[in-house]
Amino acid sequence: MMPLKKGDFRLSFWAGSQFNESPASLLSPQLPGNESQTSRFIRLSGFLPIISTGNAGLQMRFFFSADTFLYVNKQLAISDGTATQSFAMRWNGFIRTSGGHEFSAEYYPGFNRVASANFDNIVFCTDQRLRLKYQLNRTEVFKISFWNHFLNRDFENVFLLPGASVGFIPRNMSSKAGQRLKWLSVYAGLARNMRMPTMNDLYWAPGGNPDLKPEDAWMADMTVFASFAENKCFKWDVKWMPYYSTTTNLIRWTPDSLSSQWNASNVAESRQYGFEATATATFQWSKNSLSGSLNAARVFAEDVSGTEIKTLIYVPDKTMNAVLSIRHGIWSGGYEFHYTGKRFTDGDNDRYMPEIFLHDVFVCVSRNLGSNKLSLSARLNNFMNADYQYIAWYPMPRRNFYVTLKWNWNE
Repeated sequence: MMPLKKGDFRLSFWAGSQFNESPASLLSPQLPGNESQTSRFIRLSGFLPIISTGNAGLQMRFFFSADTFLYVNKQLAISDGTATQSFAMRWNGFIRTSGGHEFSAEYYPGFNRVASANFDNIVFCTDQRLRLKYQLNRTEVFKISFWNHFLNRDFENVFLLPGASVGFIPRNMSSKAGQRLKWLSVYAGLARNMRMPTMNDLYWAPGGNPDLKPEDAWMADMTVFASFAENKCFKWDVKWMPYYSTTTNLIRWTPDSLSSQWNASNVAESRQYGFEATATATFQWSKNSLSGSLNAARVFAEDVSGTEIKTLIYVPDKTMNAVLSIRHGIWSGGYEFHYTGKRFTDGDNDRYMPEIFLHDVFVCVSRNLGSNKLSLSARLNNFMNADYQYIAWYPMPRRNFYVTLKWNWNE
């Protein structure tokens, strides 16, 4: 093992508390001070490089958190508290050999303890994940990777999650054809993924389901990226990402039509496919810049367990986000637009939530003070004061604003 240099070991600590008091707006009339939420947290993380050479490396990270959350509704006589402690580590190492071969391994052990008024008992669990990966870097044009995850909970069943990917980067070619295609990059992959039920999925009372099975999915995706720089002043890029996945035992929470109580269950067979597209453009002159970005997605999320295909609830069929911003010296500002398509609210697809249109504006002034940076920003969200809900009977904030003062050291 190599000796550590000064500054190699990193340790971070956070602590915080938050209290929110608001009138009840769902199950009871508007009563000042009726509902309140209190949360407190402690975070501790560290990073330790053990081996650091050009052809080999070994690092260790650790993370500890302790959280408490209390919800009180005076009118309904509800007082729910939850305390969670988590400890996780991440060991990762790699070895590079001649011929462009690279082998890497990552090991993630995690331990959790949850005590909640909504759980019948205190819950302990441990998750183990081991990732082994091989990558061939013989040329800079094609990148080929193979990997396998070993996933385990509470030292019981072990799940194998293989995957592979290939990348094509023609700008690294020395030929004329490569230079003509230097604006293009293409990546494609195929992998098996799995999601274990969370503690809330299993034990939340009411609604949790201790008999939930892990999600098991196969996914294929592709990324086509094109970047253009017409000159030093103007550049733009676009990205198109189609995907297809099929999932067994999808975990979802659905509301009961009579009591509005949410319950966790598995969807035997489901599939999701569609695409996401992004585009950005920037124009710079003197000390000014004008930039814009657009992100759009089209999603088909279907329950194929029965004889008739149904759309999964609360998955929007279309989403779009757009940002237009301008900067002049120390000043900057902009406009944001957010669109969310309709979401079905029941398994039979008889009811749905309407489309959502939101508009935000922001302004910021920042000043460098030596090696430090001072920023003052203001944001007005939903300035059209739209009345909207992502989930039925859960209203979202109307017009609201934030003012932020930030000091960054050693920027």
